[in-house]
Amino acid sequence: MNNFNKSKEHKKLIVCNLVHKSDTKKIINKENYEEIDNLSNIRNLFNQDNNILLLIIDSQTLFDENIKSLVNSISTIVLYIIIDPYYDKNKLEISKKLISLGYKYHGVIKDKKIAMFVYNISEYKDTPDWLNNKNWANPELWEK
Repeated sequence: MNNFNKSKEHKKLIVCNLVHKSDTKKIINKENYEEIDNLSNIRNLFNQDNNILLLIIDSQTLFDENIKSLVNSISTIVLYIIIDPYYDKNKLEISKKLISLGYKYHGVIKDKKIAMFVYNISEYKDTPDWLNNKNWANPELWEK
């Protein structure tokens, strides 16, 4: 998967497939990853900031408190949301909630069966154009 190969500083991909009827190997095209089957001990695996969590989930369990709290302890999370009738009906609301948590929408993948959202603390907030030393810390521009 190109999305996971972009950043060389990430050491390990950890996959948590909460949609047990789906086959993880068919969903991701990557050879080297560690797979876990629940979120109970996930924080122990993320004691370093350079690991990626890929969470495969359905849209109805997306806003479980354990899943929402992941952004407090893991710096890079990729959500693969299986598109089902609930997601189709509520995709705008789901997108708004995820964006409010710091996720960015990366489109629909896998033959329009999966919606992809990414949370990366290093990209959490874009720096506005005006917030730089050329605009506000430049004494020549103070009178403007």
